[in-house]
Amino acid sequence: MVTSTYWSRRVRERSLSRRGFLKGSAAAAGGLGAAALIGCGDDDDDGGGDPGGDGGGDTEPTPSAAAAAPADGSYYSALGGSTFSMDQHRAVTSGGIITYAYDGLVSYDDINVGSMRGVMADSLPEQPDNLTYIFKLRDGIKWQNKAPANGRDFTADDLSWNLQRQISRELKNGEIGSDFALFGTVYRHVESFELVDDQTVKIVLNGPRATWLDGMAQTQNTMMFRETAERIEDDPNLRSADIILGTGPYIVEDYNPEGQSKAVRNPEWFLKKQGEEVQYFDTIINTALPPDVNARRAAFEQKQLDWIGGSLDAGNPYPFQFIQSVQDSVPDLEVQDAGDPNNNRALIMSFQRGPFAIPQIRQAYFIAIDRQVVVDSDYAGQARPDGPIPWPYVDWAIPQEELAQTPGYRQDKEEDLKEARALWEAGGGPEIGPIPMIITEGPQGTAAAEWFGAMMKQNLDADLDVEFVPGSSLFPHLIGDTFTAHLGSLGAWTSPDPRNRFTLSHHSTGGINFAKYNDPEVDKLMDNAGATLDRSAAIEDIKAAQRIVLADANGGSDCLAGGTLRYLKWPYVNIDLHPWRAYWHRQVQFRSWIDQDDPTFEGRPTI
Repeated sequence: MVTSTYWSRRVRERSLSRRGFLKGSAAAAGGLGAAALIGCGDDDDDGGGDPGGDGGGDTEPTPSAAAAAPADGSYYSALGGSTFSMDQHRAVTSGGIITYAYDGLVSYDDINVGSMRGVMADSLPEQPDNLTYIFKLRDGIKWQNKAPANGRDFTADDLSWNLQRQISRELKNGEIGSDFALFGTVYRHVESFELVDDQTVKIVLNGPRATWLDGMAQTQNTMMFRETAERIEDDPNLRSADIILGTGPYIVEDYNPEGQSKAVRNPEWFLKKQGEEVQYFDTIINTALPPDVNARRAAFEQKQLDWIGGSLDAGNPYPFQFIQSVQDSVPDLEVQDAGDPNNNRALIMSFQRGPFAIPQIRQAYFIAIDRQVVVDSDYAGQARPDGPIPWPYVDWAIPQEELAQTPGYRQDKEEDLKEARALWEAGGGPEIGPIPMIITEGPQGTAAAEWFGAMMKQNLDADLDVEFVPGSSLFPHLIGDTFTAHLGSLGAWTSPDPRNRFTLSHHSTGGINFAKYNDPEVDKLMDNAGATLDRSAAIEDIKAAQRIVLADANGGSDCLAGGTLRYLKWPYVNIDLHPWRAYWHRQVQFRSWIDQDDPTFEGRPTI
């Protein structure tokens, strides 16, 4: 069975030669992107071959499946693992099961149409002018019933501490934290906030910011309990269910980032008690498994996992051939394809230290990368070159036909290599020696080091000095004093509007600007784009900023190519495996459920 999602309906990927790829990419990408996501455009289906080669095309869900009503009960089981930080204010990537313990003021409701809803706030904020946001808290919000909160009410003091901590970034020892990364583009725009009364907060920005509410709706922009947050400050390596404490729908009982974690329904969650359509699962299970396709396949086919697919490990997709073999072996499975902006191969280069601090060297390296080799090596041809903003954001990204004329993307690679080698010589490349590069450990990382190293050896006679690191310890390397380069992916594209995320990695004040890129003209364009309520003007400014960074190694945060992801799921689990994986957490809280009457539910293990 094949089901249709927004992303799979909009476009069908093909495996193409370099000439065919670049010639056809503009037309193929034309129907996919943020504009259509929020309700514009049509849903053309050209009937072409899809990424896994099943040849059947997509169909809408069957009437019987669509007619089934959501029901409480059973559990949801997915892969899980560790995170860079247990501190939601300072984490860079989602912590999986941890996220279900927390709430924020607002969130996306249906990201497919761009709608938002109040969560801790009883509705979206009042906006008496373009600088002021007034949030009214719901009644009955309580911290979870575990120490040290023990189910007490969420207070105005709790709200004030959470806001002040993220605005000031001040830790309890008085130091200013350098790792409040994801929401710098949200809280640095807050001029002041005022607790009008115990349930009302007025936030005033220092200038108009069209993307501000989008940032407030992000999954990890949540409220933490002060005592547990400060325990994490004392021991950043602490990993324990004891410090996972929020107001959210699930209470984490067990947390083992190397094994199995468990969360159970919070009976006192305010939205459930107020009769909202939320929280159908009794229990959530996350299991950490190594990036071994056979182990994951076995767990999935035994229904210990509800779905499989997407990324095998950090930034590395499951091989299409593997997903196809699982699909062929179990014909009842549902298939969802997603053109995922987070499914990218990327290179981050430090502009402050090492060889890439030399402008000619970094631009030579950037131009010498053969994007088609990336597409073929990482994605079996099922991908497209990325500009500074990934191609699924069609309205915002540099068009594929324009990229095809840009150094580093040109159809005639010999023209690229001629320019790259000249820059390499001019910058002293032949005398540099092996370039230090960190890569996430695992089979996919090992393979990437081999093909990328071979490609750069052939194109520039440049060698690599690779250090493999666990994904959970990657962040300290990226902000460390010796960081030179990282080959991996650029995640955290979690919104239908890419402005906040692009600013995070390319603005001089960006919280995940690991390259330390700094261009005042780019800053100005991004600031203008973030402030304006004119979407067309914002798009033009963002494209202008991208054209500037393209001339300087993509600002050191270079998405080389991005592909689609294919997911397989059992029909009994009703969840839309959306390209913005961070949004799944909201789906689990609001709409997803297990159909225990579905025939495929038979044989599912109990917990």
